[in-house]
Amino acid sequence: MDPKLPFGLRISDPRYVNVESVPTGAKCGCLCPACNGPLVAKNAGRQKISHFAHKADCVGALETVLNETAKQIVRELGFV
Repeated sequence: MDPKLPFGLRISDPRYVNVESVPTGAKCGCLCPACNGPLVAKNAGRQKISHFAHKADCVGALETVLNETAKQIVRELGFV
């Protein structure tokens, strides 16, 4: 089973955001930080777990997005 991608890089501000905070589908306006490819938000309640999906295959997306999201949180809390 593929691990689900809970965060994506929103193009408009660039900020890492949770899948629940963006519109459903390609309208989410998010990219994968690992491959820079467009993401699709799967958060309409039809999936058991909301997540982002790639339009193309990508290796290492989950590790990259968790690492980059953690860095964003540390910066926002003023530890850096």
